[in-house]
Amino acid sequence: MKDKEFTYFWDRFEEIFSNGWIANEYTELYTEDLVSLSDFLTKNYPRDLSLPKIFAVGDDVILEWNINSNDSSLEIKIWSLQGLWHNLNHDTGEEEEFTIDLVDDNNWIEIFDKIREITGPSPCPPFAAEIIRDFNEAVENGEIKE
Repeated sequence: MKDKEFTYFWDRFEEIFSNGWIANEYTELYTEDLVSLSDFLTKNYPRDLSLPKIFAVGDDVILEWNINSNDSSLEIKIWSLQGLWHNLNHDTGEEEEFTIDLVDDNNWIEIFDKIREITGPSPCPPFAAEIIRDFNEAVENGEIKE
């Protein structure tokens, strides 16, 4: 189920797969897998990390971070949850690439640690992000007028 407080991943997946950015056959084939991936990220993505850009290419979902002279990405096979991590540091020219089994929740921790190491925490503290989300939700619900 979607976390009402934090729906970034679900909203982004829904936008990508409902707007025809990829062939409808993938949407039908992998709907359950996308919901599971979205639910997992919604529940487990550390709120102190910068949110990724999200793209779809065929039956892959790509999470991408471009921060602090690093281009980092995690390409995820929707149907198998096999990931390909890639990071390029433009300042040093150093590259890192490895495959990772994302079925194992512990491997997600490794990815989250990599992101934290490379990008640093989000410039917006978690409590501030929650306050902003709550405010925006109250505006949307008509509880507060802009």
